[in-house]
Amino acid sequence: MQRDHTMDYKESCPSVSIPSSDEHREKKKRFTVYKVLVSVGRSEWFVFRRYAEFDKLYNTLKKQFPAMALKIPAKRIFGDNFDPDFIKQRRAGLNEFIQNLVRYPELYNHPDVRAFLQMDSPKHQSDPSEDEDERSSQKAGPDDIRNFDTAFTEETVPYSVCVSSDYSIVNASVLEADDAFVGFSYAPPSEDLFL
Repeated sequence: MQRDHTMDYKESCPSVSIPSSDEHREKKKRFTVYKVLVSVGRSEWFVFRRYAEFDKLYNTLKKQFPAMALKIPAKRIFGDNFDPDFIKQRRAGLNEFIQNLVRYPELYNHPDVRAFLQMDSPKHQSDPSEDEDERSSQKAGPDDIRNFDTAFTEETVPYSVCVSSDYSIVNASVLEADDAFVGFSYAPPSEDLFL
């Protein structure tokens, strides 16, 4: 019995888009993460990728498929990588790149593309909002404040930590502490005096 390969193509051909991006911090590094929506048949899920991951996939595919007209937004050497207009342009370029990947079976069936889009992961039985909730519930690291000790926020911090003798803010150590404790800020009460 002969199978209808057109049906196979339609069932396994993913639909992809990058609806948004978010800025993240890990240790002291800032980076942008692009939220990729992948749909195959009735299954949908999100994949979160950095520019470097798109760039690695692009370079792998360019070597193996040199005749394909694949392109990716160029790396930015100078300027602010977190400028909203730059991120918007980059997101549009990355979106175009992944749209091109799913146009050709030889590309979207490539093992690196399937891994990039997490197409072989068994958890894709739900809608994207459930996947996002599941992802956030598994989140661990400096941005994870689910198990935050509330007593920590009630501890007193000496006013002298943030003020010099001329009452100006000591910026270097305060900024460093602010980066170390994501989601935490300290503002001394105005009635305290420098000791």
